[in-house]
Amino acid sequence: MMKYQQKIPNLSDIRATHYSAGADHLFYMDSGRGDLWWLPVNPVTLLLSKTETLTQNKRLNLNAFASQELQWLWESTGSKRLLALNSARILPLGATSLEEVSPASLAQANWDSVVVNNSVPEDGTSTTGRIYAVRIPNGGEFHYVKLRVFKANNQTWIEWFTYSTSPNAYRLSTGFLDVRDILLSEYETALYLTAQYPVDGQYYVLTSPRASTALSPYPDYTSQAQPVHDTPLTEPQQMALDDGFLYVVDDTSLWRIDLSTRNQVCLVEGLTGGTGLLLSTLGSSPKVCLSDASGNVFVVDLPSSVEEGLTLQVPAQPTYSLGTQSGFMAWANQEHSALYICLHGTKKVARIDLLTGEITTEGEINSGTVTPRSIEPISDTRMYVAGETEIGQFSREIEVANHLLLGIGLIPFEYINNSQQLIPTSPDSGKVNTSSAPGYYFSAYANLPFAGNLSLMVNHELAWTNGVRFYSVKIKNLSTGVTRSIIDTFHDMKWDALASPPRFMNTPTSVVGNLFPIRNPAVLWYNPYLAALIKTSTLDNGHNVLTVDFFDGNKQAVANGSFSRLIYIDNTRCNVRLELPRVGSATTPPAALSYPTLECGCLAYVTKNDLVELDFVAWQPQGSGSYSLRISGGGAARPKLAQDGTVTASPLLVTKKLTSDGKPIRAGHILGDCDVANVLISLSVPSRVIDGYGWVNLGATTQRTFTLIKGPISHSPWNEPA
Repeated sequence: MMKYQQKIPNLSDIRATHYSAGADHLFYMDSGRGDLWWLPVNPVTLLLSKTETLTQNKRLNLNAFASQELQWLWESTGSKRLLALNSARILPLGATSLEEVSPASLAQANWDSVVVNNSVPEDGTSTTGRIYAVRIPNGGEFHYVKLRVFKANNQTWIEWFTYSTSPNAYRLSTGFLDVRDILLSEYETALYLTAQYPVDGQYYVLTSPRASTALSPYPDYTSQAQPVHDTPLTEPQQMALDDGFLYVVDDTSLWRIDLSTRNQVCLVEGLTGGTGLLLSTLGSSPKVCLSDASGNVFVVDLPSSVEEGLTLQVPAQPTYSLGTQSGFMAWANQEHSALYICLHGTKKVARIDLLTGEITTEGEINSGTVTPRSIEPISDTRMYVAGETEIGQFSREIEVANHLLLGIGLIPFEYINNSQQLIPTSPDSGKVNTSSAPGYYFSAYANLPFAGNLSLMVNHELAWTNGVRFYSVKIKNLSTGVTRSIIDTFHDMKWDALASPPRFMNTPTSVVGNLFPIRNPAVLWYNPYLAALIKTSTLDNGHNVLTVDFFDGNKQAVANGSFSRLIYIDNTRCNVRLELPRVGSATTPPAALSYPTLECGCLAYVTKNDLVELDFVAWQPQGSGSYSLRISGGGAARPKLAQDGTVTASPLLVTKKLTSDGKPIRAGHILGDCDVANVLISLSVPSRVIDGYGWVNLGATTQRTFTLIKGPISHSPWNEPA
C-alpha cells in the first residue's frame, strides 16, 4: 500500500486538480477561495530556457519576471564583464558544457563567496563557451540559472536555463465561483472548469484561454471564464476531453459538448448523484466509467457514432459497488485497464482492475479528518491527492519500520549490499541493489556505487519519541583509515504558517558542537527524513563505514544509539577515446596504429570491399561500467557494426575488426548502397553511479563525424571573385 505524506496544509476546499502527463507541475483549485494554483511536483522545476545574441551593455531578464538580473557591461577601459543586477549573484563554473551542471548543484554552489551585484570578466570570444551560475532572489526563495556565453557566426550568444527549487505553490488567478473540476487542454492552452457562471448563477462547463505574458514564467488564465455550451447543467462534476469534444457528468447524465459548435448531447442518463468520469478511446469503440455519490461504478460502452436523441440508460446494476461515498477517478495505467477512485467514507484510494474485477486499497490518508476528493497519478510509484483542506502525496516506498537510520536518499540501507557487515566480503559490498524490488528506483541496475553529495535519511519522529535530540555523522574510508566528521550545513524547506501567504521556506540546518538537531515532529518539513548532506570526492573512493551517533537533550550519548553502515563510493570519471577508422585494401588489412587524417572532412576508400578497422578506448580505474559503440552511415544505423562491452581498468586499446556475424568489416558495411556517405561513430560510457536520488554525471562520450568518399580526394584552388 502506498504511503501518505502531507504536502500543503491549511487549504480551504480542494476538490479540483489536473496533471498533464510528463509535466513537472499540477494545477489545483482552492474552491473555497476561488484561487487557481500551480504546484511543482519535482524537486526542480524548469522555468525558462532561452538563447539569444549578447550585445554591448545588453540587460537580460533571466526568469521572465519583471526585473533584469544580468548585464554584459562594456567599460570605457575596454574590459567587458557580466554584471549581476537587482541583488543577483554570479559565479563562474569549471564545467565545459551546460549538460555537466545539474540543477541541484546550482543550489549547492558557494554563493557566500561572492557579494550581491558582483561581476565576472567575460569578453564573449570563446567558441566553446564559458559556463556560469546565477542566483536570483525571489521573495524569500531563489531561482537558479546555468548559462553559457559563446561566439558563433561572428556574434556573441548567451543560452540559459532557469530553475526553481521551491516546493511552494504559485497562485495563477482568483475569482472563480464554486469550481468542481478543472481540466487543461493539450499544451495547457485552455482551462476548462465545471463551475458556477456569475452572470446567471447557473452551472456550466466554462473555459478560460491562456493569456500571453512576458512578466512571468507561469501560465495565466483569467477568471472571466465563459460557457462552452448554452443549456445549464445540474451539479456538473468530473470532465474528460477528446478530439474536440468535452465530456462531463452531472447529477443525472453524461453529456458530450462539441467545442467548435457548442452542440450539447446527452449520451447516458439515469445516474443519481453523478460524480466521477473516465473516458477511454483505446478500443474499437469509446468506453466510459461513471461513478455516483454512493460509490457505484458503471462501465458503459458508447456507440462509435453519436446521434442526437439516442440516449443510453445507465445499467440497472453497477459494475462495481464500493459501499461508500466516492469522489473523482483517474486511470491507473496507460492501457486503461485499471482505475483509481477516491473514497470519502473510508479516507482511502481504491484501485479497480477492469480485467479481473479485483478491488484493492492503494493508499489511506492518515491526516485528521481529511478525505480524498481527486487523484492525479504522476508515475507508477507516486500520485497526488486533493483532500479538501490539504494536498498530499501517495508514494510506493520500500517499507522501513522501527529504524532510526534509514538510508541514503531513496535507497534504504536494507537495499545496500551487506551494509550491516562493516568489513566488505566482496567488491560489491556497500553497493546499491534494488533489483529485488521491481519498479522501484534503480531496480533495473544491480550493484551501483555512490558518488557526489549523499543525503542521509534518519527517522526523526522515532528518534524524538525515544528522547533523542541530537546526532553526529562520521565517515571512515577503509583504504586510507581516514575518518572525517560531517558538519556541512544543509538546507530543506520548512512550512511557515505565519508567512503571507503560508508556504515552505528555505531553512538551513547547522551543527552546534559537531551535533545536528533532531527535528521536532510537530514541524512540517518537505523532506521529513533528511539528516545530513555528505559531500564526497575521489578521496572517499572505495569502501567506507558511515556512523551516526545519537544523543539526548543533555548531549549525552544514548545507550545503544550508535549505528554504522557500509557503503561503497566511486567518484572516478569514465574515459573514452575514439580514433578515425583505418582503411586497407580489399585483400590487405590496414596497418595497425596508423591513423588517417581527414582531407576536407573526408576519408577515402578505393572499393567497397576495402577492409576497415576501428580502434577505441573505454576505461574506468575500477573497471566499473559498460561502453556502447554505434556507427551510422548515410543517415542509417548500421546495427551489424554496433558493439557493447565492459570498460577496462586501464586505457587498453580495443580494435574492432569484425561485424556482429563474425565477418571482416569492409567499407560497404558502412556505406551500404551509397557511394558517398556521411558517417557518425559514437562511443559512450553511461554513468552508473548514483547519489541516492539520481545518476551522477561521471560518464563519458565522444564521437567522430566525417564523409566516406571514393578516392582519390580531389582539390582545386579557388579565388574569391573581385
